[in-house]
Amino acid sequence: MPEPSPAHELHESRGDPMRPSPANPFKPGKPLICPELFAGRTTQLSDGLGLLKQAAAGNVRHGAITGSSGIGKSSLCWQLIGAATGEARFTPTLAAIGIGRPFVFPVAIYQCRLGDDAESLGAGLIEALEETLGMKRPSVAWEVSLDFKVLKTQFSSSPTPTAMTKAFIRTMGVAWEKLAGQVDGLLLVVDDLELIAKTAGVGAFLRNVTEGLVASGLENVLLLLVGQTGFLQHLQIDHRSIPRVFEPIRLPLLTPDEVAEATRRALAPTAVGIDEAGLTEMGDRAEGLPARVHLIGYHAFEQAASDVIGRADIRRGLEILVSDKMQDEFAHRLLSAGAGRYQHILFRMASESSPVVPTSRICSALALDSNQISRYMRGLAERGIVVRVNRGVWAIRDGLYRLYLRHRLGLSGWLSATDAAAEASHPLPPRPKGE
Repeated sequence: MPEPSPAHELHESRGDPMRPSPANPFKPGKPLICPELFAGRTTQLSDGLGLLKQAAAGNVRHGAITGSSGIGKSSLCWQLIGAATGEARFTPTLAAIGIGRPFVFPVAIYQCRLGDDAESLGAGLIEALEETLGMKRPSVAWEVSLDFKVLKTQFSSSPTPTAMTKAFIRTMGVAWEKLAGQVDGLLLVVDDLELIAKTAGVGAFLRNVTEGLVASGLENVLLLLVGQTGFLQHLQIDHRSIPRVFEPIRLPLLTPDEVAEATRRALAPTAVGIDEAGLTEMGDRAEGLPARVHLIGYHAFEQAASDVIGRADIRRGLEILVSDKMQDEFAHRLLSAGAGRYQHILFRMASESSPVVPTSRICSALALDSNQISRYMRGLAERGIVVRVNRGVWAIRDGLYRLYLRHRLGLSGWLSATDAAAEASHPLPPRPKGE
C-alpha cells in the first residue's frame, strides 16, 4: 500500500498577482488519508468502522475491501487505519456510528508481491507487527517486550502448513497477552491480495488462521484484506469457506454528485473553485473513479489561469494526459492488445463518435465476418481492453485510453462537446470482474 502524504493548508489566490499561486491540492496516485478529502463511500466506511467496533468488543468479524483499479480501496483502508490508531480528526466519524471514544489498535500492514505464498504472507505480517510495536507514537502509548526473533524462527521453521498456521496464531496470542488492557485489538492489513490470491495455500492459510484465532480466544485480532475485484473468488477456490469468514466491502463507482463532492473537497483548502460546466466535464471524464478525479483535477488545476476551473481547463488537462503524461502507458497497452487486426479494431472503435460501437460497423469497415469479429472481441475483452455493453455492442473500457486513440488518429474533433455528450448519454456498465 502506498505511503500516505499529509494535507497542506493552501489559501493563496491566483487572482492576486502580489500573492504566490497555491500548490496543487489534488493527489493523483496517492491514497487519501485525510477525512476532509474523502468523499462518498458512507455505507462502506460505516461497514469498515463497524468491523473495528466488533473487534474492540471481542467479537471479531473479518473484512475484505474489494473493487476495480482506481476506485479508492487504499483510500478507504487508510480511513479505517486512521480511525483504528486513534487519530483525533476521525472522532466525528466515529461519533456518527455511536462510538464515543477513539480506538487504539496497533496496525500491521503487509503489501503482497508477485511470488509470495502463505509463508511469506504470514512472515510479512509478523515483521510488520514487530515494526509497529517498536514505533513510538505521541497519541498512543503501549508497553510491550517481545522476542520477535524467536517467534519468527518458530514460524519460518514450521515443517507443515498446519504447524505454520499454529505458529502464526501463537505469535498473535503472545502479542495480545502483552497488549491486553492497553489496546482495543490488533488490525492486520493485507494489501494487493489479487497478486497472490491464486497461489495454492493462501486461501487455506487465511481461513485456518481466522478459525484458529477464534478457537484461541483471540477475537480482538482483525484481518482486513484489500484487493481488486475477483480476489475473493480466487481465494474461495483454495478454501470454500472464505466468503463466510470475510465480510465483503465492495466499492462501487462514484455517482456524479460524489465526483463533484470529491472535486470540491480537494479544492476547499485553496482559493480556487470550479464552475458547473467544469464539474459536468469532470463527471463525464472521471468515469466514477476517485483516482481519475485526482488525476484529471491535478492537470486541470495546473492549466487554470484564474481562480475558477472551467471546462476548457479540464480539456487542456486531458490533452496533456493523453498526448504526454500517459503516452507511454497507453502505447504499451496498445502493443499488449495484439498486432494487426486487434489494433485496427481499437482504432476503428475509437474513431466512432459514440463510445458504444455495434460490431456490425466494425465488420463493415474492416471486411470481417461475425465469427472473426467475435474472436477478436473476446481476445480484447480477456485483456481487459474492451467491455461488452449489449449483444453485438462493445465499448473501449477506459475512456482516457479511447481519447488517446482518438488523439493518435489525429481526429479534428477528438475531444469535442458532442463526444462528451455521447459519453454521458451512453453510460458504460460496471467494470468487469478481475480488474
